[in-house]
Amino acid sequence: MYYVIKLLISVMVSLLIVFVVYSVAFFWDSTPIQYSLNHRFYWVLILFSISSVVLFFSIEFIVLTLLKHKYFFDKSNSTDSSNKLPKKIERFLSKVFKIQFEKELESQVFQEREQYRKEFIGNVSHELKTPLFTIQGYVLTLLDGAHKKKKLTEKYLERTAKGVDRIISIVNELDTIAKFESDIYTLDLYPFDIDQLTDKVFELFEMEAHKKSIQFLMEKNGMDRISVWADQEKIQQVLTNLISNSITYGKNRGLTKVSFVKDHNHILISVSDDGQGIDDIHLPRLFERFYRVDQTRSRNKGGSGLGLAIVKHIIEAHNQNIEVTSNPQEGTKFVFSLPIYNPEVHIFEQD
Repeated sequence: MYYVIKLLISVMVSLLIVFVVYSVAFFWDSTPIQYSLNHRFYWVLILFSISSVVLFFSIEFIVLTLLKHKYFFDKSNSTDSSNKLPKKIERFLSKVFKIQFEKELESQVFQEREQYRKEFIGNVSHELKTPLFTIQGYVLTLLDGAHKKKKLTEKYLERTAKGVDRIISIVNELDTIAKFESDIYTLDLYPFDIDQLTDKVFELFEMEAHKKSIQFLMEKNGMDRISVWADQEKIQQVLTNLISNSITYGKNRGLTKVSFVKDHNHILISVSDDGQGIDDIHLPRLFERFYRVDQTRSRNKGGSGLGLAIVKHIIEAHNQNIEVTSNPQEGTKFVFSLPIYNPEVHIFEQD
């Protein structure tokens, strides 16, 4: 329908052009155009054909140039009603070009999704290929005769087991993301103290933090008990991932801080470090699956690139948001919100 309308407009305007040229030639006896149009009708057809083709392929550019994008693209910024086209013309133009704009948008979205699909498949292949090749190497070495040496066999089997654990971890994380994206993952909501859960996670990473002389700090900002309404197991997974990242990318003798701030009916929870930070160019893609700021260093430190993607899915499953701010060489801060437990609002069935 869109192309039919374009063709009709092109034909009508071309006929008008031919009529004007023919009329001028007819009343202007001295011009060679009159002779051409009066005695060689095919010149009329050539003029009509050329103008129709040119108009057909340039009609969008012509209209958009004349309207300067302000009549039906940026109407909200136009305060002067005198600059606007009549509503009937505006509605007509909007309908004519709506299909074309939608097609361009669909094409752009398709290209972005195709690029994302290619990156995702490549990342999955790489993540699984590394531990698989490691396992294959140890198994082949054992089959070639290394199994006769007991100590070497135990060593290789332990490393093979680590490779298998890594593959299982990646598959489980992908399965978790798939469930969240398919809306088949259910949350077990009940009240719990988020500060106590944070203490528990701190204890889990006490040894890792000690290796880099990193200190843990919790800021309650005057709140004695911070009870939230959420899935404790999933929120522990969130805190575990964020605190683990703060240790991994934090500086030696640094600080990992978790703070709580009350915001109406919610608690804002921030996890920050004073490490190397992240450039602004990476922040928009930080929660994408397998996306890494530093490909080599991240893989060497054992990250799968799925942790932050899972974190975002968990927070969004709670109908909350998570944001990240960072400055190079100054540190990174993740902030997310959780609803404060309210017995009058949240129904909690105790066993």
